Amino acid sequence: MLNIKNLNLKQKIGQMLICGFNGTDINDDICVLTSEYCIGNFILFKRNIKNYNQIKKLCTDLNDLTNQYLNIKPFIASDEESGMVSRFKDITTNFPGNMSVGSVNDKDLASDYAFHLGKELLDIGVNINISPVLDINTNYKNPVIGIRAFSDKTEVVCDMGDAVISGFNKSDIISVGKHFPGHGDTETDSHLGLPVVSHDIERLKSIELKPFISAIKNNVPAIMISHIVVSNIDNQLPASCSKKVITDLLQKELGYAGLIITDCFEMDAIEKHIGINNAIIKSIKAGANIIDISHTKEKQISAVTAVYEAVISGELDENIIDKSVEKILNLKNSIKTNNFDINTIKKESLEISRNISEKSIKLIFGEKPKINNKTLFISVIPFASTPAEDNPDKLSLGEYLLHKEKINNIDITHKIDDNQIKKLLEISLTYDNIIFVMSDAYLYSRQRVLYSKLLETSKNLTIISMKTPYDIEELPKCNNYINAFEYTVNSMESLAKYLFNRK
Repeated sequence: MLNIKNLNLKQKIGQMLICGFNGTDINDDICVLTSEYCIGNFILFKRNIKNYNQIKKLCTDLNDLTNQYLNIKPFIASDEESGMVSRFKDITTNFPGNMSVGSVNDKDLASDYAFHLGKELLDIGVNINISPVLDINTNYKNPVIGIRAFSDKTEVVCDMGDAVISGFNKSDIISVGKHFPGHGDTETDSHLGLPVVSHDIERLKSIELKPFISAIKNNVPAIMISHIVVSNIDNQLPASCSKKVITDLLQKELGYAGLIITDCFEMDAIEKHIGINNAIIKSIKAGANIIDISHTKEKQISAVTAVYEAVISGELDENIIDKSVEKILNLKNSIKTNNFDINTIKKESLEISRNISEKSIKLIFGEKPKINNKTLFISVIPFASTPAEDNPDKLSLGEYLLHKEKINNIDITHKIDDNQIKKLLEISLTYDNIIFVMSDAYLYSRQRVLYSKLLETSKNLTIISMKTPYDIEELPKCNNYINAFEYTVNSMESLAKYLFNRK
């Protein structure tokens, strides 16, 4: 059993940080962070991952390193939300993302997906998955949540969140519900600015907080605190630094006793508005147990030093540190070893992934288009619209279909200019029907300009939204509207089957 009595102050502080790093194997930076600054937890991103054997070895080496210097196993975490936010693409099964899962709205299927994903993550050595997203995407202009949410409907988010947490719990991975107290009704990305939510507590309890209340009843092991100002609770500090949000609301009023993790403190919402070290002291005092600093070694070292000096000077009570570390060690004592057949899990995972993806394709209105040699696909090339997303493959839906069917396709970027639009309109006049493949057009106006022009000139216009169902929210309706909820190979394969009636 891990015991706090065996740790000195710097080692205890190291347990309260989770740090990212560059590289795909153990390097000097990681050794310094572990041996000299006692960092006890790590978070993995795409930059750390090459292939299955490499990432499995890296996780084993991180375990061995922290055991060598601290005699404590690390939390090894990642944000594997699936879909467009997938750190382990093609290493673990490529499961559909949250809004695809929410559009199917099948509790058993959602739980099965989470169970299998949890087992696959444990197999490579990841023991914390910072998922599921419990935000309700009530603001369709939200630039950072969108399809990362299960839905814009409270009941769906509650049901899918509970099902996914149950699946993760069953798999023995530690899940993290996020982004408390709810990032769904914002128009600012906290990676880039400081969002403000002005709802009163009655509104929050009736909508934003409901999935978290449900998750607490469903024994979610950890909750992530977001960098949003909830002005009717604390108009001075973001939730991640606010005692009114973390201690008074989450712990006392909602009765949450599990682990509390912050979103990354290198995000602009913290670094540019409060300052990392200042925010860390405030966050620990407010009740956060683990602070996430995902990127920069110098900032991670500075954070350890700042917390250490705050304790020594008496600014920060060491008893607060001890309470957090005891909670961390208790959860680390529950980490399970791999005792399952990963090949069986992966075989079942493929079927679950395919099932969710095919069921998620939705005809929002109109009818399925009839595709022939007089049909033109105009396909936006995939791109990441928020820093939370991983850079997708550049294969468009039209290009993907060209490998499988005889179609006409023109690829465009989401920033298409006026000259390109003019040429495209001239070409489109020679076709009987147009299928415009959009991606986050609600955020990028050039796609909306093209859409309006096509609507004026095309006899029959079908829109396929590859991500959110909100692309034509404020635009005139076309003939047919299909939604795929994510721009991934999964969704492209499912659309190919749907459009061409393939088995």
